[in-house]
Amino acid sequence: MSAVDGMRIAYLCLQSTKQDQASQAHVHEIINGLRSQGAHVDLFEPEYATDTLPGAVGRLMAFLRSQMRLIKVMRRYDVLYIRGHALAWPTAFWARRVSMPVVQECNGMVDDFFIAWPAARRIQRSITWLTYDQFRKADEIIVGSSGLAAWLKRETGRDGHIIPNGANCEIFQPMERPEGVVLPDEYVVFFGSLAPWQGIDTTLAAVRDPQWPEGLALVVAGDGVKRGAVEAAAAAGDGRVVYLGSLPYDQVAAIVSNAVCSLVNKEQEEFAAAGISPLKLYESMACGVPVIATEGMPGLTEVVREQEVGIIVPQRDSGALASAVARLAADAGLRAEMGQRGRAFAEAECSWFARSEDVAAVIVAAAAR
Repeated sequence: MSAVDGMRIAYLCLQSTKQDQASQAHVHEIINGLRSQGAHVDLFEPEYATDTLPGAVGRLMAFLRSQMRLIKVMRRYDVLYIRGHALAWPTAFWARRVSMPVVQECNGMVDDFFIAWPAARRIQRSITWLTYDQFRKADEIIVGSSGLAAWLKRETGRDGHIIPNGANCEIFQPMERPEGVVLPDEYVVFFGSLAPWQGIDTTLAAVRDPQWPEGLALVVAGDGVKRGAVEAAAAAGDGRVVYLGSLPYDQVAAIVSNAVCSLVNKEQEEFAAAGISPLKLYESMACGVPVIATEGMPGLTEVVREQEVGIIVPQRDSGALASAVARLAADAGLRAEMGQRGRAFAEAECSWFARSEDVAAVIVAAAAR
């Protein structure tokens, strides 16, 4: 019997778990893992009328409504689990008032808040206080990398349980090419959020580099602020870039598993300070596909290098990226070896069920306190 069997857990996530976001996979996979261990878990998240997010005021109101729903029924639960967010402070505060054990999940430094909400820099001191107060007073804290644990200790004096991202090894696995999706014969894949720190511009430049293999396409699946750049590259009509748009979670695996390699090249200095645990790294490994990742990213670089599952390149170096792609494209044996090691590591260490067991142990510790 699991230690969380029968336990009632309220899970608060102020980032709506949209289908095309990494948070969707992380939140729901952990919840499903806890439920499979016998826990009763209810998710409280913002509700929006359409798939398009409203403006700042609309989102703030949705944040408030979701928290009020939870606060009204909080006494029904044994533990409160919060996916870290500065504006979750009211719920964390009320939990302390009613002696509810709280587990906080820390997924980034406080500065990450201002990437999503640039206008909030005008109240930076308040946002910082709201964030740190939650971490200082939580019963237990979960972090995604050793670098983030070091940041948390330095800023708040608290220790965090390091639990990286994972992969659903039943969905993400080696498989045949997907039906109903027109794909190039050979391609490199990028999937996930098309955010500025995902190295999109460097990747598009690498496709045009002379070292990029002739006849090898770049297939992109995802959405975000860099979508326009990807669409423009795909519209060139030469077949070098193929844009599939945003795809459902369970349809991505077949595309990834048939790629020459998967690109996990990050470009943001803050990641080097706090570390990073990209979901796509573990999902690519689970598909048996080698990765190309960037140097100087704790939690990413070490895994790729230590497990020998891909090639490390410097940040913002399109020539080095093109050269790494060419190396993997030319050596099927190397790709197979790296892919087999990645799949074995993902199954043994990185399944979402294993991650949820780690989370369950932290929840039990919080309840005991």
